[in-house]
Parts: sequence; C-alpha cells; structure tokens
Amino acid sequence: MQVWRDTRLIGVQSEGCNPVAKAYRNNQVEVEPVEKSTTIAGGIGLSDPGIDGKVTLRKIRETQGQMVEITDEDILNMLYSLPAKEGIFGGPTGVASIAALKKAKEMGAIKDGEYVVSILTESGFKDLGLFGKRLKKVDTIEPTLEYLDKYLNLK
Repeated sequence: MQVWRDTRLIGVQSEGCNPVAKAYRNNQVEVEPVEKSTTIAGGIGLSDPGIDGKVTLRKIRETQGQMVEITDEDILNMLYSLPAKEGIFGGPTGVASIAALKKAKEMGAIKDGEYVVSILTESGFKDLGLFGKRLKKVDTIEPTLEYLDKYLNLK
C-alpha cells in the first residue's frame, strides 16, 4: 500500500460555518465567504477561509475525498462523551474531526476495513466555558498530604 496515493482527505466543517463544504457540495472552484460564523468550534469557524479554503477544496477533490458537515450538537456530544469513553479531553474544534467520523462512515467516505487517522488538535482546557453547565461542584481541600489522606479516607 502506498500511503499518499491511497489517502483520501475528509474535510470537516460545522453547519454553523461551512464555506468550504458549500463550495464542495455545489461543485464550485472558489470558496465564497459565509455571512458569519455561528459555530461553537471557533477554530474552524472561519467565515472567509481565503486561499486556505481554496487549497483545502482542491486537495479534497484531488484525493477523491469528501466534505462532512456536522452540527454543534454533534460537537457537544463528542465533547462530553470522548473524555468519559476514551479519557481524551478535547475542545470543540479538536473533537470536530472525531465527531465527523460517524457521518463520514454513513456517507460512504469511510469504508469497512479502511484505516483512518483523525487528528485532535485542541485541548479541552482551552475553552472550559462549554463544560460549566455539566461540571459537578469540585471539592477543595488544603494542599497538604494530611488533608488529602483525610479526604480519601486513608487515615
């Protein structure tokens, strides 16, 4: 298997900001800016990706890849389930690629038996505000081993 020749790129954008996905879907060569970004994933919320959008679109087509559009709900679901299931704490932009895998499979962009590399590029610590409503109150203790032992009922 020759890796690059067999590699297909799958681009991911939120429905709340999807200029490259729209250009892909409409068979356009140019990527037209969208009016404004409404996605929670700020790192992929570029209403005007400029030349990068055009290059991305071209590379996806050259590799016979596809564009996948996900919702903010898809992102939020992955944002909360990934730490619980895999121990990976990513931010909204970072988990977008993971959130898109299911849709990419449903679209036929990923077939059974294929290898997939999905890159998570953002730590969840970058944007803790999205977790605020779901976080439980955290107990605080004095920063000593004595208090830690008491808290953990070790002594």
